[in-house]
Amino acid sequence: MLRFGTDGIRGVANVELTPETAFRIGRFLGSYQGIPRRIIVGEDTRISSPLLSSSLESGLLSSGGTVSMLGVVPTALVSFALLNDRRIDYGIMISASHNPFPDNGIKILSSGGEKLSSELEREIEAFLSSQDNLPRPSGSSIGTLKDGGECIDGFVNYLKGIFRHEGRPVDVLVDCANGSASAYAHDVFSAWGLNPTLINHSPNGTNINENCGSTHIKALLGEKKNESHDLAFAFDGDADRVLALDREGHLIDGDAQLFMKALILKEKGLLTGNKVVITPMSNLGLLEALGREGISTIEVGVGDRHIQAALIAGGYLVGAEPSGHVIHMDMLPTGDGMLSSSQILDCYLNHPEIYRKAVSYFRYPHYLHNVRFPNREVAEKALGNESFKSLSARLEKRLQGHGRLFLRSSGTEPLLRIYVECDKESEAKSIALELASVFGEVR
Repeated sequence: MLRFGTDGIRGVANVELTPETAFRIGRFLGSYQGIPRRIIVGEDTRISSPLLSSSLESGLLSSGGTVSMLGVVPTALVSFALLNDRRIDYGIMISASHNPFPDNGIKILSSGGEKLSSELEREIEAFLSSQDNLPRPSGSSIGTLKDGGECIDGFVNYLKGIFRHEGRPVDVLVDCANGSASAYAHDVFSAWGLNPTLINHSPNGTNINENCGSTHIKALLGEKKNESHDLAFAFDGDADRVLALDREGHLIDGDAQLFMKALILKEKGLLTGNKVVITPMSNLGLLEALGREGISTIEVGVGDRHIQAALIAGGYLVGAEPSGHVIHMDMLPTGDGMLSSSQILDCYLNHPEIYRKAVSYFRYPHYLHNVRFPNREVAEKALGNESFKSLSARLEKRLQGHGRLFLRSSGTEPLLRIYVECDKESEAKSIALELASVFGEVR
């Protein structure tokens, strides 16, 4: 049975994540607790997204829901619409984010644009494995389909208004990952007063994230070497994360973006408790750099849902993952690549001293190795392998004082992630591969 991970339900479309599953989720949410619900649905550019969104739509209408189908949009648009119209009960995004195109996913957001509660996720999982005995309304009680154009216009206009550059010409290269950013990135960057050049902005249903976007930043680095752009931005499939490169080739990942925003907020006296939210994936160098600035960290589990929960609970303003997921709570309670791009630009153009600090602090070399398994359940069990546990304990002891080891199963793919930081990159790689060798048959 499919289960919710760190970012919704994911699987190979039409094999693991089927239209029947999407229909059943629609049936459950359309009149949750017997009340007809108002729901918006967006999707990314995968060839399977219409398959799943149409099935989801049928399920929602079958149980009496009022549905607005948004078409291809970024995930953050769904959150933005929920935040600005509390009459909407749920928002659903059909997307597997940075995953390859055969995968797809169903992300569900609650009123206010926040991640769905774990309790409701468990209710949905229980329903998916049980018989459908929900009522089927008829006549005028069947659900209705509404236009979602207002949601799209509102979000794009919001983005256009959050930043404006009126100085020297600034050229930017924008990698849309053949995903959701393809439809609106040029308009937004142009509205900000920049000169954008777009690449990988012609989605065909199967080229999303294919050797492009934030998961293939080296490809963008190669592209930029032949160009003269001030900054280059790389989105993922649903545009909720971004990585950037400057003219000198400095990588501006989620850690660097967090550092920029934290220092700007602190300078303005707005950084709540002088604290930011991170995950174990943040580089040790970031923690040391923040400490020198008098900023402390709150560490939560991997996944932007955990970051969002901690930000809301503590009233904090910024949290991030190195992958480019950054949540700016003073602007929107969810990650958005375009919004984060505006914050990078603001720091680059208006806060040069902070920008230099953010791209120059020492980052411990690291190495990430993914071991693939047949499914997520097997990947999770691999963490308990006795040989693996014994070896990781010995290696962790070896790293004490000059590095660290972080092991976890992916919440979205059937992977065991082995992440090693060390003052020598060669040693980090050697340790990661030694650990992976325990599972040599699936490497």
